[in-house]
Amino acid sequence: MARKMPFKSCGHPVVQLPGNIMRPALKLKAIPEDFNKRIAPVNLMQSKSKRFTFLFLAGLAVAFVAACSPRIAARGNLPEPETLEKIVVGQSTKGDVTDLLGSPSSIAAFDENVWLYISRRTETIAFLAPEVVDQRVVLVSFDHANRVDILSEYTLEDGKPVIPSDRITPTSGKEITILQQLFGNLGRFSGTE
Repeated sequence: MARKMPFKSCGHPVVQLPGNIMRPALKLKAIPEDFNKRIAPVNLMQSKSKRFTFLFLAGLAVAFVAACSPRIAARGNLPEPETLEKIVVGQSTKGDVTDLLGSPSSIAAFDENVWLYISRRTETIAFLAPEVVDQRVVLVSFDHANRVDILSEYTLEDGKPVIPSDRITPTSGKEITILQQLFGNLGRFSGTE
């Protein structure tokens, strides 16, 4: 059986509630009539300098958030899949391909019968280097009769990285400075006769 301890009020008056519960009585003070006048509401825009500081910080926050959003750039000529289905291997000619897809983005360096339609989408975040998100290449090859021989599509995953060589090709001659080049030409040329 629980033993009831007398409630110590620490000097405050005690009120007995129903169920023999003892609680301290709280005295509420009346709110003075001039309370709202004494405690003025805090206004962030009270002075021009505070307003300018607030607007400057808000603009800076908006610029910071905008700078971190990625910029997406799409470049190139990517034909629609429905348009590619209209090209028939062995039947379509260069003229048909040009009418459907437009002029190619590039023509192969060593074979003018290979046309490339290249599309690339890059994403740039803030000041970082652009990152290639998607790349598609449509290759159209023509035979000797100018009819479509090969029609294929490649993605970014099909590409192979090319690492440039850091070797230097030796050239014949001597290396001279820019001053030697400028002053070496003085007096070499004669006037017209």
